[in-house]
Amino acid sequence: MDVESWRAFTKPEMREYLEELRKRTGNTDRGPHYKTVLAVRQQLSPVDMFCYLKARFGEPNGVQNILRSDSSDNWIHWEYSLKADGEDISIGGTYREVHFMLTEELAHADWPALLKKIKMDFGRMGREKSEVLRSLEKWVIFPNKFVAVSNVCAELHAEIVKASKALQPGAFPRHTSNAIDQTQTQHYQKLATRMFDLYRNCLELSLLTPVLAEAFLNMAIVILCKKEVRENARQYDVFLRSHRSTQRSSICPTNAKASASASTRTPTSTRNSSA
Repeated sequence: MDVESWRAFTKPEMREYLEELRKRTGNTDRGPHYKTVLAVRQQLSPVDMFCYLKARFGEPNGVQNILRSDSSDNWIHWEYSLKADGEDISIGGTYREVHFMLTEELAHADWPALLKKIKMDFGRMGREKSEVLRSLEKWVIFPNKFVAVSNVCAELHAEIVKASKALQPGAFPRHTSNAIDQTQTQHYQKLATRMFDLYRNCLELSLLTPVLAEAFLNMAIVILCKKEVRENARQYDVFLRSHRSTQRSSICPTNAKASASASTRTPTSTRNSSA
């Protein structure tokens, strides 16, 4: 496949493609439109691929761009629908992977050659690709421990409230019947289990509350850190290790922008991310 011959879908071709997808929906007799699919994680980065495609074809034109939201909470952040030698090509970007779907059937051994051609064509579009890269909005990504710890604390608090409502105060009547005594024994055992769970949840919540406060402060410091401090690796490392009073002088509530999540999550792949 000649990479330089790639071109974007025209409007009539896109309408034809969408009509074909509509006809295939729910029709088990029709085969898949794309014959070959590959997810690339190591050979190509989503940012490099996006900059290259945008430099060549402009804004993404795939169907997934209609479905995505303007946030980092997407599976497919961008998609290009292309034509080459009469075949359809779909290239989509996730957080860590670039997904290729082709109507042409490629053997497993053919993919390395195609990826090599794409990387070689990066050089031909080097200047335009660099301009696109510089134009991207830069976001800070960091593992947000505050979200993870706060979720655990919220779950513990909900269990404590639930257990507190279930534990009704009052004395139990004393019976002499063996059957009734056995029922009461079972009830006491359930009550003891609930009380043990309640004590354990209260203890865990009390231990996690200081950790939650510390995680919130760390999140606020990373988000509000001055741009000049963040962009200087050595100064930023010293800043992270410094005392709280010193850190307060290096944060600025204005001009701050960051994207944070419980497990490291990407902003939309149309944005260049730097840790």
